[in-house]
Amino acid sequence: MSSFQSKFALSQSAVRIRFAPGIRHDTGSEVARLDCARAAILSTPGKRNMAEALASDMGGLAAGLVPLA
Repeated sequence: MSSFQSKFALSQSAVRIRFAPGIRHDTGSEVARLDCARAAILSTPGKRNMAEALASDMGGLAAGLVPLA
């Protein structure tokens, strides 16, 4: 039996994408702006170090790291 869902749907009315040098340092304020308590960080195994740096920047707002994407 697979642990993955066979179907998935996401509906979102607005998307906010930001690109800029050093923008990852603002991730915590973006999580707070969305009124979320914490956020999970997904990455590929090869980008794990970058994801860990992001989690460190986010402090207590990082719910965990999943380097499987």
